[in-house]
Amino acid sequence: MVLAGALFCCQLAAQETTLHNSFSVAYTTLKFDYREQYIGAGLEYRFMLKPWLGAQVEASKFPQAQAEHDAISGGSILQCNGSVVAGHRWGKVGVYGEGGYGYLHTNIFKGGNIEGGQLQEFYSVRNYPDILLGTLIDVSVDRRWSLTFDARDNLTFISTYTSIGLFGPLYNPAIIENAPEGRAGVAFHF
Repeated sequence: MVLAGALFCCQLAAQETTLHNSFSVAYTTLKFDYREQYIGAGLEYRFMLKPWLGAQVEASKFPQAQAEHDAISGGSILQCNGSVVAGHRWGKVGVYGEGGYGYLHTNIFKGGNIEGGQLQEFYSVRNYPDILLGTLIDVSVDRRWSLTFDARDNLTFISTYTSIGLFGPLYNPAIIENAPEGRAGVAFHF
């Protein structure tokens, strides 16, 4: 009788469906300029086609304005990316490499002038292409919940632009901005 009960429990466990989808909320930090660290929040959706292969989309918002000395941008940053994740799960811990593409939406500081004793600043909205490479760690808490940790690098391609300086226009050459990022989140699997 005990053996039959144990077999029935094992059959129920074997019949549990694999959860392919997850939705998570993450705390994120991005170093967009070597002097500037930005803190924000993000949403992620992940679909695992196989236990070792999946796709992920995300959006993050960094609300604080960048410093004027940045000269790359002057406002908050919105980050949107899509990536492929591939790796392995050992029991409750999954380790995946990720690579993808997206963009950083921000404002370029175009310059300013003094009018009536007040400094007026001018900004221009820009979208920069962004390639990301990194590592994702997913630690299961139970069947439906897990903790996620990301460490990655964003390579942001900033094209040439002109800003207004004290003595006339300033030509800013194209650069590739190296923007390391860290994320920690809670995921719900369904």
